[in-house]
Amino acid sequence: MEAELPSVFLWTGTELPIHTSDMTARDEVLNAAKALSSRSPDGTFTLEEVIWELKRRGTAYKESTIRTHVTSRMCTNAPDHHGTVYADLERLDRGRYRLT
Repeated sequence: MEAELPSVFLWTGTELPIHTSDMTARDEVLNAAKALSSRSPDGTFTLEEVIWELKRRGTAYKESTIRTHVTSRMCTNAPDHHGTVYADLERLDRGRYRLT
């Protein structure tokens, strides 16, 4: 039996459409994070919610790429292990993030 999506995944009509070839992984994660943040009472979201949201939107990026972007490349308080990093997200707790 397939797991039921949490209410944070209900479509509000404000999400950007399915993956387009000119969108980077960062672009897609940011769009998903903005949508999830707007639907969350406290503006936070989990890594798993970002993954589900991007899969729902038809992303072409692998789950490992999404995880790397959220947990490292885009996270302002993550150790700097990449040549290019962004201060887009802040980790609040294990697996919980918010937009900066």
